[in-house]
Amino acid sequence: MVKILFIPFNLISHIGRCITLAPRENFQIYFLISKEYINFVSAHGFKFETNELEDLSILNKAKSIGFSWMKKVEIIKNFQYLVSKIQDIKPNIVISDSNIFASLACEYLKIPHISLMNTYMTRFFKDRYTDLTYLKIPVRLFLNLVLRLVSREKGIEIMRKGEDMFLRKFHSTFRQVREKYKLKRKQHLFEEFEGDMTFLLDPIDIFPVEINPEIRVVGPTYYYSEEKKYESIKFSKDKPNILITLGSSGDIRKFLFIEKLNLSKFYNVILLGESSFPLKIDGAQRVKFANISQIAEFIDVVICHGGNGTVYSFLSKGVPSIMIPGHIEQYWFSHQIHKHKLGVLCTEKNKKIIIEIIQNLIEERRRGFLEKKSELFKIERSIENFRRYIYDFILSYKS
Repeated sequence: MVKILFIPFNLISHIGRCITLAPRENFQIYFLISKEYINFVSAHGFKFETNELEDLSILNKAKSIGFSWMKKVEIIKNFQYLVSKIQDIKPNIVISDSNIFASLACEYLKIPHISLMNTYMTRFFKDRYTDLTYLKIPVRLFLNLVLRLVSREKGIEIMRKGEDMFLRKFHSTFRQVREKYKLKRKQHLFEEFEGDMTFLLDPIDIFPVEINPEIRVVGPTYYYSEEKKYESIKFSKDKPNILITLGSSGDIRKFLFIEKLNLSKFYNVILLGESSFPLKIDGAQRVKFANISQIAEFIDVVICHGGNGTVYSFLSKGVPSIMIPGHIEQYWFSHQIHKHKLGVLCTEKNKKIIIEIIQNLIEERRRGFLEKKSELFKIERSIENFRRYIYDFILSYKS
């Protein structure tokens, strides 16, 4: 029996979507996870080994466009640790989810490697756009002045080239490690996330890609369970129901302006997840956990951090989101959802009319504006694609 080892990034959103995709028949499945998620994984019947990598430390630094963790000694330490874990588990295939060290380890051990990635975090995405207000870099003022003097199209081209140079520069330490261990040469930070085959977890209609034989588009993927598991929630029939969540990676500081809106006067407000509990909203319900697929039908609008799993889960039920990104990855995602009129990206400019935006989205929700588009985000199609692609991958290695 083929043994598959899943190595997800250490956030519940990434672990959850791996659980959704993991085939339960004809494979022996293992997860490499941190201790805090052992109960979550074991409750779904999967075996596991504990992972001590500091993924959250990396995430916290990435939020401020920080790459101080990319010291050669740190990369080698994480790479060697992952190599030892894979050797202990002895899988036939490794499937990583947004893990920047998996490619190094699998190449070194010559183990077949599939990488699960969001399209906007790869070099294959054709439509990336960045607003300068989301970049905390010293040259921002200079860039602002330059971009005012050129057309929007030229400005986008300048930003893309600048981002590309930025990501190549910070890949230099990985290049040194690759040279030290005689691994394949790579030139770009995004390349470190790629496997022998890279499965993209977004709809191609919203996130167009450059055609490449090493990618497969699985489609929107998120944690999904039919189990009716959530705390008691009071949904209102008289007031619109608004759900606020920061997920596992939102930035509470970006949400504080909501406290001044007096939302409970007009709406039934639900704060989902402990990360949202510090928000001081009178009359709001505080709910630690809820199965989104079970409660979405009662929700009119979501205010969230722009996490793809949260937004996709609600879009699959026709519910729009107002997205308040905490870091650049969430911004790239939210911008694209906003561009295709599937939700609203909250900015410093439209923050001033947020109540009007909420009301417009409620009206759209009740008119069923997103009902037809919700089919694009159904999880069943993505699971079917994933299973087909993984069998094809296995057959290609056997041949």
